[in-house]
Formats: sequence, structure tokens, C-alpha cells
Amino acid sequence: MFSGKYSEKRVKVTVDNYTLFLPLSAIREILLYAGNNKVESFYVDTKENCILINLDKIPINEIWGIRAYVNGWRFKNDVWVYKDVKLKHMIFTAYETFNDEEYYDTGIKGREVVDVGGGIGDTAVYFAKMGASKVITIEPLPILIEEIKTNLKLNNVEDKVVVLNAALASSKGKIKVPTNYNIYYSFAYKANDSGEIEVDKITLTDVLKIVNDPYLLKMDCEGCEYDIIMNDYENLNRFEKIIFEFHYPKKINEVLDKLGNDFMCEVKKGKVTYLIRCSKKT
Repeated sequence: MFSGKYSEKRVKVTVDNYTLFLPLSAIREILLYAGNNKVESFYVDTKENCILINLDKIPINEIWGIRAYVNGWRFKNDVWVYKDVKLKHMIFTAYETFNDEEYYDTGIKGREVVDVGGGIGDTAVYFAKMGASKVITIEPLPILIEEIKTNLKLNNVEDKVVVLNAALASSKGKIKVPTNYNIYYSFAYKANDSGEIEVDKITLTDVLKIVNDPYLLKMDCEGCEYDIIMNDYENLNRFEKIIFEFHYPKKINEVLDKLGNDFMCEVKKGKVTYLIRCSKKT
């Protein structure tokens, strides 16, 4: 299915004679939730094709929906709602963005952000709602570009976000990507130059042409982070802050040594990847 940080076993579950496959972590979380909260009912509505928890609807095709529910999200009027945020579909990283606030930054208000690895647009929405004056989100998968635009519109922040259908790299070129990709697992997509269409590989030089205030560079692009840090450091160094997922544990010291020339970095170690936050030395 997929591997790395987000590797996930799925379990065959039968409820009311209806069989579905759920992520093991989702089952664990709903059991913990039920142990700490009042769950009066849990069943499958085969006519509506959904799971109902206390009469709250979770579409069966929204496989991360149970975890979303446990984390405070509710599915209303065909969108996921959490506080003042709305998302068309639910994926794993939405919890990290809005519940864990992995990208929280106190100085973002009125500043500009480059968001590499736009996904479904959750991080772009987050930065815009945090007060960023401008967000440039870069995403290579065409199917996600439409998802990003939908979510920006749902949250009334489309005027703050520039959406680029491209892959970030240290050198220009083209890269093949699939036209159809499972949205629910798109957060684990790694560009490997295979697919039906080509999109541009753009550089930070290109991106910075439309940035007036390079405050924050966020990268979660399943590997391009290493390429940018090691091969386009001059442009990366124009940002005041960097937040990125790093997917190569054996190369972590090499990257930190490189960044250590100009940045102070904090490292949060996960099971497989690292979340690294860096601020320019004063």
C-alpha cells in the first residue's frame, strides 16, 4: 500500500453484516475514545454507505474519518468541519496540521509562506487562517490541485494563496506524475518520474520571483527536502524560518551540519521521519 512514516495495516471489520477495511490505528483510537466518552451507538448504514457514531455520520469511503471524529472533526453538509476549518476530504496529515499544529508559528501574521508539498491544501488553509499575507503552495499531483482549490474556496482564503502545479527541485526540468492517485493516501506520494503526464520541475529561484517577503519555507515533499538543502542552499538561506519533514535518518547529521551555518534547528524525532524547525541565527 505505502511505507515509511505512514505505513498502516488495515483490518477487515464486520459491523451489522457489513464488511469494511479500516486502518488499525483508527480502530485503536475509536476504542480509546469509547472508553473515555459516551458512545451510545456505533453501526453501519448500508443505504447511506456510512458509519454512524452517536448519529454522527462518517462516509465509509473516508477511511481516515474515524480518526478525524476522535480528534474533534465532524462530517456535515458533505464536508469535514473542525472549529472554523472545512475540508472536502479527510487525510492523515489534516490532524497534524490542525490538531497537533505542527506548523504553528507566532510570527506568521502578515508574512509570506512557501508551502512545498501542498497535499489537499490543509497547510495552505492553516497558514492563511493564521494570518499569512500570502501563501505559495506547490503540488505536483493534478488531482490534488483541484482539491486544494476546493478547500481554499471552502475556507474563503483563495485570495491569499497562489497554487502552482509543479514539483520543487534544485534544477529545472520535467517530471512524470499520475493523473489519478488515491487522495486518501496522497500524503505519502513520492515523485518517481512515472505517470501519464508531465509537470514542470521548478526551483526556488522561480518561486522567489513572486515572493516579496521570504519568511517561512515549509517542505513536506517526501524527499525533495534533501535536494533543496544540499543543492540550492543559497536560495533556501533567504528564508527566515524553515519547517520540514525529513525522510532520510542516515543523512540527518549531514543536513543539520549544512543548516547549522546559518540556522538554529530543533529536531523532533518520529518513528521513521523527523520534523525539523529552523530559525535564522541573529
